[in-house]
Amino acid sequence: MKENIKNHSSYLTAADLMERFLITRATIFNLMKAGKFPRGIKIGHVYRWPLNDIENFEANGGSI
Repeated sequence: MKENIKNHSSYLTAADLMERFLITRATIFNLMKAGKFPRGIKIGHVYRWPLNDIENFEANGGSI
């Protein structure tokens, strides 16, 4: 499902998530694949995660 990137005001990179959760890039994508982490939006060859999706994940008890 494609998502319009203009709907969100702030995005995080994989590097941002690695620092925020102290995990590796591979772990991010493995967790996404397993449905245990918010799905990123693919833009060209890179992924971005809407900040509000990550904040909702954390607020709802999401943990790594």
